[in-house]
Amino acid sequence: MSAPSSISRRAFLRTASAAGALSLASTGCRNDNPGRDTLAKILVVGGGAAGLAVAAKLRRDLPRATIMLAEPSARHACQPLLPLVALGLVPAGRIWRDTAGLVPAGVQWIPDAVSRVDVPRNEAVLAKGPRIRYDFLVLAPGVQRNWDALPGISRAALGEHGIHSVHDREGVARTAQALKQTVSTGGRAIFADAGPAASCSGAAKTVCLLADDLARSLGERDRLQADFFSAAPQLAAEPRASRRLAQVFESRQIAAWTGIRLAGVDAPARKATFENVRTKDVFTEEFDFLHFAPPQSAPAFVRESGLAWTEGPFADGGWIKVDPATLVSPDHPNVLALGDAVGLDTAKTTSAIRRQVPAVAANLGRLVAGQEPAALYDGSAANPVATDFGHVLRAETNYARVPAPAFPYSLMDPGREQACAWWAYRYLTPQLYFNLLLRGLA
Repeated sequence: MSAPSSISRRAFLRTASAAGALSLASTGCRNDNPGRDTLAKILVVGGGAAGLAVAAKLRRDLPRATIMLAEPSARHACQPLLPLVALGLVPAGRIWRDTAGLVPAGVQWIPDAVSRVDVPRNEAVLAKGPRIRYDFLVLAPGVQRNWDALPGISRAALGEHGIHSVHDREGVARTAQALKQTVSTGGRAIFADAGPAASCSGAAKTVCLLADDLARSLGERDRLQADFFSAAPQLAAEPRASRRLAQVFESRQIAAWTGIRLAGVDAPARKATFENVRTKDVFTEEFDFLHFAPPQSAPAFVRESGLAWTEGPFADGGWIKVDPATLVSPDHPNVLALGDAVGLDTAKTTSAIRRQVPAVAANLGRLVAGQEPAALYDGSAANPVATDFGHVLRAETNYARVPAPAFPYSLMDPGREQACAWWAYRYLTPQLYFNLLLRGLA
């Protein structure tokens, strides 16, 4: 069936959706999604947690639509488990799955990266050259880790001179080996994160505190000096969690510095340079082991395609511009976005994705039917930190920075660590991640 030349393709899709809904209504069948019978071509960019989850949700909600997923990687890593791999609690092989086995049935997998979006033409340009035409675009490309942005550090050199990162998915097993050696032999261990704009910003705190707990359990804590540096202005976005983390660091004799970013490394000399975010003062610290989060941004194609913020706090990272409530682009009404590459004042974690997927799917269904987006995302996201082998401090807040727990408040009080949260994190994460989240069911 082809669209009449007298109306635009988008108008035709709205008409077709309305006709399908009317047909179902006349037969007594309920249709919760106004765009359920759309014939639209929907391109999802990115096959990480956000892309796979929203593709699965759209496949169920819009069964007649063409759903395409552009993702170049043949393997997919369960990112929440990376800190546990770094501590040797989870085998590295357990976090990986073949992308082909995770792409939802009925979704067309395009094993290529998007290099540019031609917004006026509704086309995405693939890295290998072809163009993909779409009616609606859902951006979920994840973050770009800029390994070479810090002088003295490169991804190829990770694992040398005591420099490691849990964000290096392929090399995270080396982090576990080096961390255990440092704990057993002693020395200076520095842990640095990239601040609130980083994906999984709680990872560095988790690795730091679990390393401390490991040293205590081995009776080697007196030989280890641990320091934590964060570019963020506080240890957690939720005030109670921030205060509690400060207490934990102090009680464990770990110096915790905020508003301090890693600026560079002299790898052979094992010296790290830090900069005070506010005063711009610079100082140098020696280390035996350095764990860091690399500077992050949205992929380059976002800025080059005119889809990024150009002013405000999200402009520097080239983060995707959307309405923070509807997750729809204010400049391009057929473009929606979710996940770590979006410029939102909330944590970049899988818990945020879990809340964003239903809003994006619902609003896309309304848009394709010619209706205004009505589903709202309130900024809810949890940024859990494992404080020892047995407890997790799970702080979940929204845009207003007030507690927004997904579980009963008595179980997940953001002001104190929870044993049940550790149990869920360590043992349930793989099942929840692969069997619920990536299927758009969480």
